Amino acid sequence: MGKPTKKGATVLGSFGERVARERAARRRAAKERVAREQTEERAASVDEISGGPEIAAEPEVVEIPRSDLMNEVSVLAALISSGLARSHPEARRLFRDDGVRVNDAPVLSDKAKLRLSDVSADGTIKLGLGGDRYVILRPV
Repeated sequence: MGKPTKKGATVLGSFGERVARERAARRRAAKERVAREQTEERAASVDEISGGPEIAAEPEVVEIPRSDLMNEVSVLAALISSGLARSHPEARRLFRDDGVRVNDAPVLSDKAKLRLSDVSADGTIKLGLGGDRYVILRPV
Protein backbone atom coordinates (compact mmCIF):
# COMPACT_ATOMS: atom_id res chain seq x y z
CA MET A 1 0.00 0.00 0.00
CA GLY A 2 1.26 3.43 0.93
CA LYS A 3 4.33 4.44 2.85
CA PRO A 4 3.86 5.87 6.40
CA THR A 5 5.17 9.35 7.11
CA LYS A 6 6.17 11.05 10.36
CA LYS A 7 2.71 12.54 10.94
CA GLY A 8 0.84 9.23 10.47
CA ALA A 9 -0.44 10.00 6.97
CA THR A 10 0.38 7.67 4.11
CA VAL A 11 1.89 8.45 0.75
CA LEU A 12 0.07 6.64 -2.02
CA GLY A 13 3.22 5.60 -3.81
CA SER A 14 4.29 6.20 -7.37
CA PHE A 15 2.01 7.04 -10.23
CA GLY A 16 2.43 3.53 -11.64
CA GLU A 17 1.28 1.90 -8.37
CA ARG A 18 -1.85 4.06 -8.29
CA VAL A 19 -2.65 3.23 -11.92
CA ALA A 20 -2.21 -0.48 -11.25
CA ARG A 21 -4.54 -0.36 -8.23
CA GLU A 22 -7.16 1.57 -10.20
CA ARG A 23 -6.99 -0.91 -13.09
CA ALA A 24 -7.32 -3.86 -10.72
CA ALA A 25 -10.35 -2.23 -9.08
CA ARG A 26 -11.96 -1.64 -12.49
CA ARG A 27 -11.33 -5.28 -13.50
CA ARG A 28 -12.89 -6.56 -10.26
CA ALA A 29 -15.92 -4.32 -10.75
CA ALA A 30 -16.35 -5.48 -14.36
CA LYS A 31 -16.15 -9.17 -13.34
CA GLU A 32 -18.73 -8.63 -10.60
CA ARG A 33 -21.04 -6.79 -13.03
CA VAL A 34 -20.77 -9.58 -15.64
CA ALA A 35 -21.43 -12.25 -12.99
CA ARG A 36 -24.47 -10.35 -11.70
CA GLU A 37 -25.85 -9.94 -15.25
CA GLN A 38 -25.35 -13.64 -16.03
CA THR A 39 -27.17 -14.62 -12.84
CA GLU A 40 -30.07 -12.33 -13.73
CA GLU A 41 -30.21 -13.74 -17.28
CA ARG A 42 -30.26 -17.33 -15.97
CA ALA A 43 -33.05 -16.51 -13.54
CA ALA A 44 -35.07 -14.88 -16.32
CA SER A 45 -34.57 -17.81 -18.70
CA VAL A 46 -35.62 -20.32 -16.02
CA ASP A 47 -38.78 -18.32 -15.40
CA GLU A 48 -39.55 -18.22 -19.14
CA ILE A 49 -38.93 -21.93 -19.63
CA SER A 50 -40.76 -23.18 -16.57
CA GLY A 51 -43.69 -20.81 -16.81
CA GLY A 52 -44.50 -21.41 -13.17
CA PRO A 53 -43.85 -24.13 -10.66
CA GLU A 54 -41.27 -26.70 -11.68
CA ILE A 55 -42.76 -29.85 -13.20
CA ALA A 56 -40.74 -33.05 -13.29
CA ALA A 57 -39.93 -34.10 -16.86
CA GLU A 58 -40.27 -37.66 -18.05
CA PRO A 59 -36.96 -39.51 -17.80
CA GLU A 60 -35.23 -40.53 -20.99
CA VAL A 61 -35.53 -44.23 -21.87
CA VAL A 62 -32.35 -45.80 -23.27
CA GLU A 63 -32.38 -49.27 -24.78
CA ILE A 64 -29.50 -51.52 -23.80
CA PRO A 65 -28.80 -54.93 -25.38
CA ARG A 66 -29.71 -57.83 -23.08
CA SER A 67 -26.42 -59.49 -24.07
CA ASP A 68 -24.55 -56.58 -22.43
CA LEU A 69 -26.33 -57.30 -19.16
CA MET A 70 -25.54 -61.01 -19.49
CA ASN A 71 -21.86 -60.11 -19.92
CA GLU A 72 -22.03 -57.65 -17.00
CA VAL A 73 -21.57 -54.21 -18.54
CA SER A 74 -19.85 -51.69 -16.26
CA VAL A 75 -21.86 -48.88 -14.71
CA LEU A 76 -19.19 -46.55 -16.06
CA ALA A 77 -19.93 -47.63 -19.65
CA ALA A 78 -23.68 -47.39 -19.01
CA LEU A 79 -23.28 -43.78 -17.84
CA ILE A 80 -21.48 -42.91 -21.06
CA SER A 81 -23.81 -44.80 -23.40
CA SER A 82 -26.88 -43.29 -21.73
CA GLY A 83 -25.56 -39.76 -22.12
CA LEU A 84 -25.23 -38.94 -18.43
CA ALA A 85 -21.44 -38.62 -18.90
CA ARG A 86 -19.36 -37.70 -21.93
CA SER A 87 -16.14 -39.53 -21.09
CA HIS A 88 -14.57 -42.02 -18.69
CA PRO A 89 -12.82 -39.35 -16.57
CA GLU A 90 -16.06 -37.39 -16.28
CA ALA A 91 -17.94 -40.57 -15.31
CA ARG A 92 -15.36 -41.33 -12.61
CA ARG A 93 -15.78 -37.81 -11.23
CA LEU A 94 -19.53 -38.38 -11.10
CA PHE A 95 -18.97 -41.37 -8.83
CA ARG A 96 -16.97 -39.19 -6.49
CA ASP A 97 -19.02 -35.98 -6.66
CA ASP A 98 -22.67 -36.61 -7.50
CA GLY A 99 -23.20 -40.13 -6.30
CA VAL A 100 -24.23 -42.67 -8.91
CA ARG A 101 -27.33 -44.72 -8.14
CA VAL A 102 -28.74 -47.89 -9.68
CA ASN A 103 -32.42 -48.45 -8.84
CA ASP A 104 -32.07 -45.77 -6.12
CA ALA A 105 -29.27 -47.72 -4.39
CA PRO A 106 -25.90 -45.92 -4.17
CA VAL A 107 -23.01 -47.35 -6.18
CA LEU A 108 -19.71 -46.60 -4.50
CA SER A 109 -17.20 -48.08 -6.94
CA ASP A 110 -16.54 -47.20 -10.55
CA LYS A 111 -15.77 -50.91 -11.06
CA ALA A 112 -19.42 -51.91 -10.40
CA LYS A 113 -21.27 -53.94 -13.04
CA LEU A 114 -24.86 -54.04 -14.26
CA ARG A 115 -26.33 -57.54 -14.41
CA LEU A 116 -29.64 -59.11 -15.39
CA SER A 117 -30.41 -59.34 -11.66
CA ASP A 118 -30.51 -55.51 -11.55
CA VAL A 119 -33.57 -55.43 -13.82
CA SER A 120 -36.62 -54.53 -11.70
CA ALA A 121 -40.06 -56.11 -11.88
CA ASP A 122 -41.20 -53.66 -14.56
CA GLY A 123 -38.28 -54.71 -16.80
CA THR A 124 -36.13 -51.58 -16.42
CA ILE A 125 -33.07 -50.31 -14.58
CA LYS A 126 -33.05 -46.78 -13.15
CA LEU A 127 -29.57 -45.21 -13.52
CA GLY A 128 -29.24 -41.87 -11.79
CA LEU A 129 -26.90 -39.14 -10.61
CA GLY A 130 -27.55 -37.51 -7.28
CA GLY A 131 -31.25 -37.08 -6.82
CA ASP A 132 -32.32 -35.17 -9.89
CA ARG A 133 -30.77 -36.63 -13.06
CA TYR A 134 -31.58 -40.14 -14.18
CA VAL A 135 -32.39 -42.32 -17.18
CA ILE A 136 -34.30 -45.57 -17.54
CA LEU A 137 -32.37 -48.44 -19.11
CA ARG A 138 -34.60 -50.94 -20.91
CA PRO A 139 -33.04 -54.27 -21.96
CA VAL A 140 -33.93 -55.33 -25.52
